[in-house]
Amino acid sequence: MATLYDRIQKIKGEGYQEKYETGHQLYCGDAHEVFQTNRVEGKQDESKYLSYNIFSQITDTFSSLILFEKPRFTFKNAQTQAYFDEFINNSFFEKLKLLLETNSYAGDAVCYLNIRKEKPEIVLLPNERWIPLYDENRPDLEAEAHCIEYRVEEKDKTAIFVYQIFDNENLTVGFQAFKKENGVGVQVPVPEQFLTPKFKTKDDLSYYRRIPTPLFFRFYNKKEVGDYFGVSDYSNSIVIKAEEINNQLELQQKVLIETADPIRLVPKTLIQQTIDQINKNSTFADTIGFGLEAQSGFFSAENNNENNNNKNNNFKGLNLQETMVANAIVRKSKILPVGIGEGTPEFISYEPHTQKMEAFIEVLKRMIYNEARLSPVLFDKNVSVGDLSGVALQRLIQETIHKANDKIMNFEVVLKELIFSLCVLAEITPEIPTIQWYDGIIDAKIDKIDENERLFLGGFITKKEAIKNINGLTDEQADQELLDIETENVVPLMT
Repeated sequence: MATLYDRIQKIKGEGYQEKYETGHQLYCGDAHEVFQTNRVEGKQDESKYLSYNIFSQITDTFSSLILFEKPRFTFKNAQTQAYFDEFINNSFFEKLKLLLETNSYAGDAVCYLNIRKEKPEIVLLPNERWIPLYDENRPDLEAEAHCIEYRVEEKDKTAIFVYQIFDNENLTVGFQAFKKENGVGVQVPVPEQFLTPKFKTKDDLSYYRRIPTPLFFRFYNKKEVGDYFGVSDYSNSIVIKAEEINNQLELQQKVLIETADPIRLVPKTLIQQTIDQINKNSTFADTIGFGLEAQSGFFSAENNNENNNNKNNNFKGLNLQETMVANAIVRKSKILPVGIGEGTPEFISYEPHTQKMEAFIEVLKRMIYNEARLSPVLFDKNVSVGDLSGVALQRLIQETIHKANDKIMNFEVVLKELIFSLCVLAEITPEIPTIQWYDGIIDAKIDKIDENERLFLGGFITKKEAIKNINGLTDEQADQELLDIETENVVPLMT
């Protein structure tokens, strides 16, 4: 019979943890590690690469649209509202942002509620330690349980793998531990540091405790039919195009490096005069860098001994081009001997034409933006919007806003479940809140006012709806705002 360890190893073998690591590297700007970019020779520091981090642009733009304006959580119960208002002051929105970012680059993001402290705490979990125990025949269903993997080393350096198991359906959390022996996972006692008196044992090796509400929560970016795991914003098509952008940047730099130094045209007669003078005057040769020490790096040891015996034979047997190549200092510059007779050395330079590469990079970027449903209007200062109205701008970013709303729809379902569990753990009236999300776009409020005023005067919406639309309020808040306005407009009677 397969053990928990066997099942976990099979699920880990599907490679989703590697996808998480790859997505994380791309988001953090380490694309050269993923693409295995070739270094450009000639750099002072060849460990540095040119790259354009289009991945962080995708992820950060959507997380900003969703959370730049903090969403509003409304509860019917006053005690629950007061508790949650206090709770969200403790890095709550920062954790939501991290969950959204991980969702974007990995496809899934996970967290759990830590109940070992006085107050419940949201703990974010790296996907590399998360193992969902899902039904391979029904990947559309949520996992029956979720595991967190811990690695503990004993004194003899033997590794013990401890698995914390969250069973949301049966409302239990438990532990099992395994040691790998001869390629097989053998169950062993759970280390004491993982257990509290509340845990009970089933068979002296498996421990569990009852929980009042689900503690583990998995958010997904979007789903595909037939696959349990969520889909990242970084599709294969986008990754391939981003890799080509990086290749073009490195190629462009290589061209610039190779054409940075001008070529020096030197008359052959002048080079010959210099060689003759070097052969006749060893002091002069040492002064300009043609001495024996300068040549020691490219003559054989046997030739060096010969050169030490006869300095005047340093350049015998070499033609003009070979003579220059033989010298380390000359090798650092570009000299072209030409038969132009007498005259002074001249320089020619080359201005590389990189416009085609730059244009190709721009084409690739536009293709990525289209596939990612990302409007350049939101971040590219080179995109001119002229005198477009607020409505026209909204149309330009419509696809991006729709994708942000899709993300919110998936995210909100799990977030409400998490908040409900928080209420249960806090022993207050459990309630699913109403969440008001905003689009993160700076509003042209005058456009909103004008539009809603026309709709109100035309009889298409009520005064309450107009107030609600202009100020982004819930129904309850709009009722209170309308009441306050009517109260202010009451003219007191003269006495």
